[in-house]
Amino acid sequence: MPDQRPGSQLAHIQAVVAEKRGRMWAFPALDAKRTALIGCEVSRLGLAIAPKLRGTIPRIDWLARTLRASGGQVFWSHFAPSAFDGPAGHIIGETEVAAMRQRLGDKTWIEVNEGVQGTEKDRIVSRPGYAAVGNELQKVLKAEQIDTVLLAGAETDGAIESTARAAASAGLRVLVVADCCVSSDETAHTGALVALHRRIADVRPVDEIVAELRRNMTA
Repeated sequence: MPDQRPGSQLAHIQAVVAEKRGRMWAFPALDAKRTALIGCEVSRLGLAIAPKLRGTIPRIDWLARTLRASGGQVFWSHFAPSAFDGPAGHIIGETEVAAMRQRLGDKTWIEVNEGVQGTEKDRIVSRPGYAAVGNELQKVLKAEQIDTVLLAGAETDGAIESTARAAASAGLRVLVVADCCVSSDETAHTGALVALHRRIADVRPVDEIVAELRRNMTA
């Protein structure tokens, strides 16, 4: 019987995709100046939703600092107060919607986590649903000549997966930073990473992406 542990599932899919594609990664090289990091719910709200996010904050900070230093841009995406009006609210239930609305109404819940340093020049964007790459952000990215997005934050099977699909549909190159993404459900987290790598994005570890960005600095 094949090993079904989460890491093994993703590694297996990566190997299968690499064999079909003829190379490991769809996007092996990064032009930092045309790359943006989109951090989803890297905030007190994100920590409340998915407590495992706390353990990823140093890695997200490392990635953001490296990208800024190499000429890229960083965006922090948060739910808009109206994000759970309508069908989205019906899905998660009245009790959770009430809690989310209360938190979203308090700006301190959506501030970028204090573990992320040097955010003064970063941009904060709100989203009306799960996908961070909507019409407005697409316009910004196009104006800035951004063609590649790195995704990190919470939750993998929610905002990350939705944003990856929206970004890919908009013609952007998408890299999901596997060890900078978390979910409140480990099975859902792994399932989302596997599905994204099969069809939508490169799912890579942060150390490889940081190493590629550093090559930009010395090129």
